[in-house]
Amino acid sequence: MDTLLYLRNDLESPTPALYSDEFNVELLNPSDIPLVVKIAEESFTAYKGHYHNDPRLDPVKAMKVYGSWAERCCIDPSVASCVLVAKNAGKLVGFRAIRINSSKEAEFILAGVTPAMRGKGIYRAFVIEGLNWCKAAGVSYVLNSTLLINIAVQKVCTKLGFYVMDSYHTFHKWFD
Repeated sequence: MDTLLYLRNDLESPTPALYSDEFNVELLNPSDIPLVVKIAEESFTAYKGHYHNDPRLDPVKAMKVYGSWAERCCIDPSVASCVLVAKNAGKLVGFRAIRINSSKEAEFILAGVTPAMRGKGIYRAFVIEGLNWCKAAGVSYVLNSTLLINIAVQKVCTKLGFYVMDSYHTFHKWFD
């Protein structure tokens, strides 16, 4: 079992513009897709989501699900409307996928940062640039889901104007 929190930002307050100049955030270049897949797999290797929490699911296959999802975000506009990437000294170190769900709603659907670059503000930069992208797209609000245990994402989001709006439990039951 796990619990997902859904956070919402109503895009009413100004988005902070500053984050570390140690890296830059830009739109995905199609040549970066294999690196996005690799980062997704690295990022979710020890993730405690509902796939990894189920002892009957192969953890390697569970990790590969995230790589496949990241790849689809990059190549299928019905999965993601925009993919942002972060680069440090020209090297890809993270990604953020965003989907527009309706004329009013966008959603941050998947993100990953290489383990070596965590704690440097890259996720915060993705939230800032994602909010800016969503404002430019004309939506009214943005959703972001995260696991109840992912305190780091919750802290970043609440500091940038998100609030908890919902939660959902995922249960697995095997019928042998």
